[in-house]
Amino acid sequence: MSLQGNAYQSSQYPTLNPLLAVDTTLIHFDVRKKPVDAIHPSALCSDPATLVPAVPGTTHVRLMSKAIPWAIEVIVPYGNIITCEMVWDAIYEALQEPIADSEWAFIMSDMRRKSAVLRAAEKRQDAGDPVTKLKRVDWLGDSATFKGLERDEHFERQRLLPGDDPCYETWVMKFGSS
Repeated sequence: MSLQGNAYQSSQYPTLNPLLAVDTTLIHFDVRKKPVDAIHPSALCSDPATLVPAVPGTTHVRLMSKAIPWAIEVIVPYGNIITCEMVWDAIYEALQEPIADSEWAFIMSDMRRKSAVLRAAEKRQDAGDPVTKLKRVDWLGDSATFKGLERDEHFERQRLLPGDDPCYETWVMKFGSS
């Protein structure tokens, strides 16, 4: 981490807000909870997610992860900017979606994953979530803590669905246990 001006900056990812960069963020939150409930209010901010002064503002961020099989698109109209809070909210919202039938078929082919997903759903429900259907967040099992964003260009190229346009601001989400 380096000090530039008055703000800390990631040495690995200098164009990413240090609140999001895996090597500088101190914000690790349980993605089963809304960011407004899981992140200290002073950290929830409308700071830009990316720090590229020459660009008027990032309007499209694509989030991928080795832990989940789908991408999360964060898109705002031109003239607006994507903030750190928008990124955290997009992750939470995407993981609240129910697991699709095709995703369940994939889970069923791996008994360890199936067991982890069912245990995670049971824990989530025991913690007070009234939703009994499986959610995408259950896919993460015990690794439902957001640990930051990083670059992995090889993974990003492999993971890009053929026919989709690449997104310059593609980041890989890192999850782990708390």
